[in-house]
Amino acid sequence: MLFVGVGAVGVALPALPTTPFILIAAFCFGKSSKRAEKWISNNRYFSSYIENYRNENGVPYGS
Repeated sequence: MLFVGVGAVGVALPALPTTPFILIAAFCFGKSSKRAEKWISNNRYFSSYIENYRNENGVPYGS
């Protein structure tokens, strides 16, 4: 949850990257709880970051 929190702050602050923290959170959730992994993967704010990584599109320009 710490990484989700830091990633959420990164959405509002341009100096703090969002994507690495959300990807770390998704990885940790995937290892610990399928329910938590499903939550972050379907979250309307963070799902695009995870989908871009899973589809090998990388980080979108400007993020």
